Amino acid sequence: MNISQDTEQVLEFLDYFSGNALRKRSDLAILLEISASYGFSEQMNELIFEGTYFRNLNQSIKKAATDPSAIGKMEREIISSFEKMKSQIFSIISNLDDKVIKKRFQDLYFANTQGSYRNMYDLASDLALLKEIQNTLKSKSNKK
Repeated sequence: MNISQDTEQVLEFLDYFSGNALRKRSDLAILLEISASYGFSEQMNELIFEGTYFRNLNQSIKKAATDPSAIGKMEREIISSFEKMKSQIFSIISNLDDKVIKKRFQDLYFANTQGSYRNMYDLASDLALLKEIQNTLKSKSNKK
């Protein structure tokens, strides 16, 4: 898939902002490009929101390690969030004719394996960074 100059500029800014710490740069590029090309900004924003939530839940569960009831509830929320992210990614890539990209996303994110979970967490971390930048830019524009 060809990545537009606009999408590349977004990724370069994310690279700069993160200190080149993006974990799933190429997959994020594909999702951003598809969303821009097909007018899926709402789906992408939902994915960004859910990815941020998923990442934050995973970070919080580590801190709640001493409360078993909290851990159980958080684990259920994490599973629900993981499933929502899979659904949102599917809704973005489903219109593609490119079977290679579809298979890549299915293999990396849609399997019920620990590897897919880790891949989703990595993508969620990148999406959370994008959300942080969106919030920073929104905050700056509101101060004007």
